[in-house]
Amino acid sequence: MICILLHFDKPLTDCGPQAQQGLFEALGERCYSSAMNVNDLLAWLNNKAEFSFSRSSGPGGQNVNKVNSKSTIRVDLSTIEGVTAEERIRLLEKLGQRLVGGSITADGTVVPGTELLIQVQDERSQLQNRAIAVERSLALIVRALHREKPRRATKPSRASKERRVAAKKVIGEHKKNRRPPVE
Repeated sequence: MICILLHFDKPLTDCGPQAQQGLFEALGERCYSSAMNVNDLLAWLNNKAEFSFSRSSGPGGQNVNKVNSKSTIRVDLSTIEGVTAEERIRLLEKLGQRLVGGSITADGTVVPGTELLIQVQDERSQLQNRAIAVERSLALIVRALHREKPRRATKPSRASKERRVAAKKVIGEHKKNRRPPVE
């Protein structure tokens, strides 16, 4: 079910409620470590993010140059509710290349932006493009908040070392048997 969100095969709104619930549960358990869950984040994106619509490029038939089907979503990451300060810093670091809205101060210092900008013109429908934009921003935020579990170094057991050496000896014997006999 995660492929629906990560590969954007079809909008999340086109899935049934069971698929959506399973996706949110999987994401909530695996990717999102905040006090805010994925449902809350999705609701926040739908209510608080800025949407704008414009004319899309490409084919459109009779609707070309008439319908504003391209969807643009602007998410100000500094205003997301329910995210800790540490997670907000991680968001800004991981999504730094995708952020817009930065500025340069009078003394020449560059202030990085905090807005995530996503444009979607995949479909001919404004509503579908809006849903895809919300999904993509949700996926980016969830992936950025994901904290990898630290790897604990382990030592191979004595038995596994002995099995590895025994396997190497067997292979060495096979190779030795391939040689012509020495006279």
